[in-house]
Amino acid sequence: MRGGLGALLALVLCAGAPRAGFTQTGAPPEVVLLQGRQLVFGSLIPGVPERVSTTDAARRAELVIEGSGTVELMLLLPDELSSADGGRVPLRFAAGDAAVLGPGSVEAMAFDPNRPVTVTLDPERGPTRILIGGTALAGDAHVGGTYHATISVAVVNSGT
Repeated sequence: MRGGLGALLALVLCAGAPRAGFTQTGAPPEVVLLQGRQLVFGSLIPGVPERVSTTDAARRAELVIEGSGTVELMLLLPDELSSADGGRVPLRFAAGDAAVLGPGSVEAMAFDPNRPVTVTLDPERGPTRILIGGTALAGDAHVGGTYHATISVAVVNSGT
């Protein structure tokens, strides 16, 4: 990645009961996390993949950021959800499972969450939203319960 690490933002993915949401640590003044919402898969059915689209406003994760200049965002994605009793559910994030919704825009620009995306922030235009979806792959032996994982979002200054 280019430039210095600007901030790490984290969110919790959930299957089952809601858990904690986003946190922000050490953000530079150029980028501010205004709010965040977790990605919620809900109840999983054994053997049936559960996909959450970036267009699913009720279940998608959402980062609302504001700042100035051009930044590069890199999602650090987990391989699985886990439960307190050791249960695991694999996760898949594919091209189109993330999108950028610019200020005043009604159409989001999809991107591959496994690759960095460059975003230009302008405080006079308003906040930018990063939308995140994905797929939980509950196996045939899946046991119900509350599962969670964390996505970290690295914000790297890449210009002004």
